[in-house]
Amino acid sequence: MEAPSLFSLCMKTVSVAIIHGCDYLHDIFDLPSYVFDNLIVNLPPLALHNLHQLSNDDCGRRGFTAYSIDNQRKCGRYDEFDAAWNALYKKRWPENIKRMQTTSSVTLEHGVEICKSVNHSPDWLQLYWEAHLQNCLDEVTERALLPAFDGHISGVEVSDSILNSIGYMGGRTHDYSRLSYHCNKFGQYAR
Repeated sequence: MEAPSLFSLCMKTVSVAIIHGCDYLHDIFDLPSYVFDNLIVNLPPLALHNLHQLSNDDCGRRGFTAYSIDNQRKCGRYDEFDAAWNALYKKRWPENIKRMQTTSSVTLEHGVEICKSVNHSPDWLQLYWEAHLQNCLDEVTERALLPAFDGHISGVEVSDSILNSIGYMGGRTHDYSRLSYHCNKFGQYAR
């Protein structure tokens, strides 16, 4: 078994900090571009989402009038998040990518139709969380339809495999493990 590299250990620590929050998250945006870019492409989905949200909030709050060209560059580089979302989507749902490549209009397994055009590229963030929510709903619905089910669907816990697929590992907490958390956190991406 190969020992983890210092970079991979740092990435894991930063990822956990982004997922669970810490006081120094804004410092991540001061990293040099080559480190920041490596961070983005190596983050799990939940950490990438939190960092993406933080970057949008940070750039929107600061604006560009009172800050230097360097800050404009840093806010502008966040457009590169789309490539990371594309890679994460392809990794988790490769069967949808194959269908997207073979037709000009495709309905993905989670029911979203995408029309391919020269001037239009999919919003990978939107597609990722929409498909994730559909997976959560499909899984929870299967359990809720069982005759023995007695409760509220929002309180049903999603499986460890779904939690692991977005990068949340560890103890099952009330927030992350329930369907209601996923709907509240990612419901804005549902169409």
